Amino acid sequence: MLFIFSLWIVSNRLCSSAAKLAYAHAQKVIDGQGLNDVQIDAGHKVVDIENDIKILQSIAKKLRNQRFQNGALSLDSPSLSFKLDENGLPADCGQYERTEANTLIEEVCLSRNSCSLYV
Repeated sequence: MLFIFSLWIVSNRLCSSAAKLAYAHAQKVIDGQGLNDVQIDAGHKVVDIENDIKILQSIAKKLRNQRFQNGALSLDSPSLSFKLDENGLPADCGQYERTEANTLIEEVCLSRNSCSLYV
């Protein structure tokens, strides 16, 4: 629990934004591609941000495995995704594709929420 508490303190107090990233950007890094098309704030390096994403992915996997070993339920069920026309009406639908980036963000958010219970 100390590790998670430390993670919460760092994420809550010390983190600052170096770039605006979408799930697709994080997934590209996880897949071994770069952040070539992302604007990075001055004072930061693309390689450092890519490395941070990879480290977070590794931590998220460990946290997820630990949660399931402790009895967490997997509630992954298919979700629908809708494409809207120019009037905002549904024009098409399909299954929402969950990526490793989705899992990474969800796990970090769950960990932070868990830590806030203890603070």
